[in-house]
Amino acid sequence: MNETAAVFTGIKDFSGFSRMEPGRDPVRTVIHAEVFEEGGLPVFEVCAKSFLWNMVRGMAGFLFAAGMGMAGPAEAEAQIERHIWRVHPAAAEGLVLWDFECGISFTPMRQRDEVSRQLFSAAEKSRQETLVSEALLGSKRDELLSDAVFRNYGSLLKKQM
Repeated sequence: MNETAAVFTGIKDFSGFSRMEPGRDPVRTVIHAEVFEEGGLPVFEVCAKSFLWNMVRGMAGFLFAAGMGMAGPAEAEAQIERHIWRVHPAAAEGLVLWDFECGISFTPMRQRDEVSRQLFSAAEKSRQETLVSEALLGSKRDELLSDAVFRNYGSLLKKQM
């Protein structure tokens, strides 16, 4: 099985191992593919830059056939080169997405100065209105907020109780 898995590494057309979507490029780069035993069970580990829909399940299904002696590295190479048939994908049960890396660092967008000024102004106005309301009503902010929630959503709260 491990020898057959090694055939999957490299830049290859995996359309025979996946469910193809129209217009999608079937060529993928598989960095690592290996079968090993862990706790008495076979484990298929595959690492690639990207995958096609059902590609890993198709590869796992093919490796199952290899484990049963029905296919081997030569048949895997032939399937990759000629797409002889669509490989029956392995059942999803037992397959686990262990980890992923997308290589994109997230940096929040900087807001334009005008938008920042508007947001700051609205927040300041809200703070001032809250302070005035507290002073006039002699209530604390949390009490005002809970009263507003009850006024606006009281009917929903009563239904839940």
